[in-house]
Amino acid sequence: MKNLSINVFLISLIVLASCQKGSIQLNEDLDYNTFTDTRDGQVYHSIKIGEQIWMAENLRYHYSSGNNSHELIYCEYGRMYLSGRVKYCPDGWHIPDSLEWQMLIDYLGGAKIAGGKLKEAGNSHWNNPNEGATNISGFTALPAGYSRSMTGLIERNKTAQFWSSTINPDEDNIYGNSYYYISLSSATREITSHYSFDDVDEDYELRSIRCVKDSSH
Repeated sequence: MKNLSINVFLISLIVLASCQKGSIQLNEDLDYNTFTDTRDGQVYHSIKIGEQIWMAENLRYHYSSGNNSHELIYCEYGRMYLSGRVKYCPDGWHIPDSLEWQMLIDYLGGAKIAGGKLKEAGNSHWNNPNEGATNISGFTALPAGYSRSMTGLIERNKTAQFWSSTINPDEDNIYGNSYYYISLSSATREITSHYSFDDVDEDYELRSIRCVKDSSH
């Protein structure tokens, strides 16, 4: 029985490390690098955009013993996370703050058009019309949607939403857990930004995470 348990564990590690992501459409005209998250063996593509280096895939790190039943296709869409307050990213990487997101948006021409340059092109994952999607940046944003603890998965294939580590500076925020995030939509090439409450009254929202490389690495 002990040997069986060990074999099952090893098989699980192999499956985890060999996550199948074949349908993700990277930009074939760009040069990507890869790196391995030493915590779980997951391999990610990364891309340099301006002076920043970004993960070109959604984070998949399984940070707790529980499972999010709404995140079954995590190899492609990644897992979803409670907010930007925890160090979910691998060593040498971090959750971008609002200024780092803004640096990316500005480099790609501003919020009115940058969304199209971030989104994966075509309709393998995004619903029509996937307006303005060129993925010229190589970021390859995928529409994982978001999830609410009480109602489940929302807007998969329609929207991509990514946390930042920036807390809402509004002093009237009595909850103290509202974080900035950006949102992309299949209906527009625009990027919008918002603050959201999570862990409030037992109903909280989970979103995707893209890590950016530490400047010292």
